[in-house]
Amino acid sequence: MTGHEFVVEGRPNVTVDWKAEYAKQRKNRLADSIHEYLEDDEVSIEVFYQDLKDEIEQIITYHKVKKEKAIGALQLILGHRSVDLSSIPDRY
Repeated sequence: MTGHEFVVEGRPNVTVDWKAEYAKQRKNRLADSIHEYLEDDEVSIEVFYQDLKDEIEQIITYHKVKKEKAIGALQLILGHRSVDLSSIPDRY
């Protein structure tokens, strides 16, 4: 060997709890964002609050628009009849 080759003996352990790993990474991304706001001396806590509120409101608007679009599609499929949302199972 010249010192540049790597030898891997056996198989690597790839048994990972992906759900837990994703949860950990998601929390780390949130922590990074919070730290970015709090460590910037030129950004007030009010800006942090307003940006967080704005993002949550945008999510609500996005899902409202998508819901309305899906209802419109279902109405077309049903021949322009009204949609009874209580008959649609809540899977989430």
